Amino acid sequence: MGSKCDILHVLTDLFFLKELYHFVLSSIGTLGFSITLMLAFQVNGDDFLSLVKQMSGKERLENANPIIYQKKKTRVISPEDENESVEDPFDALEIFDLIRGINDPEHPLTLEELNVVDEDNIHVDNVKNEVVVSFTPTIPHCSMATLIGLSIRVKLLRALPTRFKVRVHITPGTHTSEAAINKQLADKERVAAALENMNLLQVVNQCIL
Repeated sequence: MGSKCDILHVLTDLFFLKELYHFVLSSIGTLGFSITLMLAFQVNGDDFLSLVKQMSGKERLENANPIIYQKKKTRVISPEDENESVEDPFDALEIFDLIRGINDPEHPLTLEELNVVDEDNIHVDNVKNEVVVSFTPTIPHCSMATLIGLSIRVKLLRALPTRFKVRVHITPGTHTSEAAINKQLADKERVAAALENMNLLQVVNQCIL
């Protein structure tokens, strides 16, 4: 056991971290808190979620008992689909197939199983080369919403041809900070800068791989 002085230092550090957490939330809400934390403290991917819970005073999950939805059947691939000589435009189901298996940051479940993403909230315009995805956090104050949106965006940017413009945003009315989070997810420079941080990239890769 450490000395009284060591214990005092630990308590002081914990108090500082908790005060910093509340300061960040009061300044930017849940917007980018995960990214801010990792950039400031260089937290690695394995320790990230644990530290967020400790700093927020929550050793339990934000949504301990989420509703689990039944998975949809996967598309049956026809010989025509495999024929690369035939031009095959992208559709909502194909985009859904790309993101349905992304792992939720908190639960051992996929975004499809939590109904965070679904085919009806995906729009594809092959003429304008645009893909728009709306995702629905499981709770209105979900602190992982930015990370989820970032994971969806990275997954699609990696999988789709470069001609496509990808837009990811929160389903209207489903998050208390949706405007701020949508603004961040739409900022290409901010997203690119965030992904240059190897610790954050590690967390994103854990979600999408």
